[in-house]
Amino acid sequence: MQHRKLQRSAALAALKKAFEHFAVTVDEGSPNTGDHRANVLNGIELSQGTPVCGATDNQGVTDSRVRYELHMENAQFALPITLVTLQDAQNALSNITLMKAIGTGIGNTAAHELGHQFFIGVGMEDNSINTYNGKLGCDPAQAGSGPWNYGFGPISWEAVTFTAWANALVGGYHR
Repeated sequence: MQHRKLQRSAALAALKKAFEHFAVTVDEGSPNTGDHRANVLNGIELSQGTPVCGATDNQGVTDSRVRYELHMENAQFALPITLVTLQDAQNALSNITLMKAIGTGIGNTAAHELGHQFFIGVGMEDNSINTYNGKLGCDPAQAGSGPWNYGFGPISWEAVTFTAWANALVGGYHR
């Protein structure tokens, strides 16, 4: 299925971009390796009654969750694309921009969730905009958020979190 390949490629490209300034290898992984990972899962996950694009249980874990369905919906909103009929849904599967936006959102959220695996605080979940570490980045409908999570505009680590990554990953990361 071509749309899955586009999404996977865009997700991996976005995740690699998030860590391009650090001596780490970013790649599609395999289960049970002990490497730090963000697993893409179907379904909705709630935090305090609100759907979340991703979740990490606490610092020190090596697995996070990124939720496909919410990224699919948010990418449609960011473009904007409205799906009303079955034909709209069928057409969406061949919309290259939409498929890349979904993948980019997944990759950017994976970067955010990997930050939670390494850091408590350190700028994670702050009010910054256009950043991997901002708490409002995945829902373009939310006040203070925007479409940058889906590839429309610049995105980077905020300075405090970039510095924390640089310190944590000096010389590369070794388990």
